[in-house]
Amino acid sequence: MAQGKQKPAPKIEESKAPPAAKKQKSKSRSTKKAEPPTSPWVKAASILSNIDFIRLFRVLFLALVVAFIVYQYILLTKGIFIKTYAALWHHHKMLLLAGAAFITYTSFVFYLGYCTAKKR
Repeated sequence: MAQGKQKPAPKIEESKAPPAAKKQKSKSRSTKKAEPPTSPWVKAASILSNIDFIRLFRVLFLALVVAFIVYQYILLTKGIFIKTYAALWHHHKMLLLAGAAFITYTSFVFYLGYCTAKKR
C-alpha cells in the first residue's frame, strides 16, 4: 500500500431541531438539611439488617451437629461412650424427659401451624 493522504471522514449532518431546554437550577440554597449524627447503635442495626438470620442459624445448627458428632467419636474411641450416657441418664433423667417432651410438643405445634398455613 502506498502511504498517502487519507480521505477525511464524511461529516454527519446535525438535526435542525433546537437544543433541549436545560433545567434551571433554583436560585435558593439547597433544601437538604444536615443529617444528625447517627449513634453507633443505629449503625449496628443497619449492619444487622443486612444479615440473613435464617442462614446464620442454619450454619450455627450445622456447626453444633458437627461438634456433637465429633464428641460421639471421641467417646467411642476412648471406650467410654455407654458409660458416659448411662451416667447422664442416671443423674439427669427428669430433666432429659422434660426437655424431650418440650421439644416434641413445640415441634408438633409448629407442624400444625405449618399444615394450617399451607392449606390457605
